[in-house]
Amino acid sequence: MKKNVPKSSMDLADSVARFLASFEADKVPSDWRTVTQLGRTLGCHGRTAERIIGRMARIGQVEKRMFRIHLANHIRPVPHYKFSRDAAKALGLTKRKP
Repeated sequence: MKKNVPKSSMDLADSVARFLASFEADKVPSDWRTVTQLGRTLGCHGRTAERIIGRMARIGQVEKRMFRIHLANHIRPVPHYKFSRDAAKALGLTKRKP
C-alpha cells in the first residue's frame, strides 16, 4: 500500500490545492520578512514588530512589498518588509546564522 495516497476526496482536494499553490505562490527573497517573522527574529510580539516597522518607515529605512504566499489552503498577498543595510544592522538582522 502506498503511503501518500489520499484517503478521501477531501484529502485529494487538499493535496491538489497544495500542489497548485506551490506553482502560484511567489518566491520570497531571504532578506524580506513578514511582521510575524520579524517578531520571532527579534524576540518580541507582533504589535511591537509593527511599531518598529512603522518607525523605520517614517524615516525611510524600510521597503514594503506584497508577496503571494501559501497560507493554510490558499494563497494570499502578505506584506513583507526589507530593511536598509543600516537599519538591519541596528536591529541585529545582519548576523550570520550558525
